[in-house]
Amino acid sequence: MKEGFDLIMDKSLGKDAEIIKIIMNNTAVEAYHMLQTRKGGKLNFVDVHIVFKDKEISLRQAHQLSDQIERAIKNLIWGRSQVMIHLDPQDDSYEYDTNPKLN
Repeated sequence: MKEGFDLIMDKSLGKDAEIIKIIMNNTAVEAYHMLQTRKGGKLNFVDVHIVFKDKEISLRQAHQLSDQIERAIKNLIWGRSQVMIHLDPQDDSYEYDTNPKLN
């Protein structure tokens, strides 16, 4: 019953610290914000915004780096997963008043 209730309530995956470590261990990343994790049915969901140190990073390079981060997160949480990484040119966490900056 508890497992069913947790699914309905979108319970966190409980791996935020490990996900943050993966993100921040990438030397190209300056910051992250809006990290949200949940389990919905048989799927794991991770949503996060990242900011790169290089403000002139190419789209190709930003995409390659976010793919590396995505693969590492998927390896961490196992199972069927959807990892959504939003690439921000600057820290815009102040625009999201319902979710405080996590770092």
